Amino acid sequence: MTSLADVPNEILEHIAFYSGTQELLGPPSSLLTLLTLNRKVNGALSTATTPHLYAHIFAGKFDLAAPLRRLGASALTASALMNELRSRFVVLK
Repeated sequence: MTSLADVPNEILEHIAFYSGTQELLGPPSSLLTLLTLNRKVNGALSTATTPHLYAHIFAGKFDLAAPLRRLGASALTASALMNELRSRFVVLK
């Protein structure tokens, strides 16, 4: 029997993206369940190892056209979008 911890990181990231964007409104609360499965999955999907995943979730939940126009593509790095995702949901909470 194969566990989710044995799945390649690329597949885990796809699962996490769809889990985090399954509902358009609100924080990616379904992602929390996935992150609490075990240490390997949590480490593979943490913000430190996959900021691009959280940037992709940000792009799925928020419009990037205005910041892209105002700030330029160089300002919209994966870590900047990840931090913005976190701060927006803290403020909305």
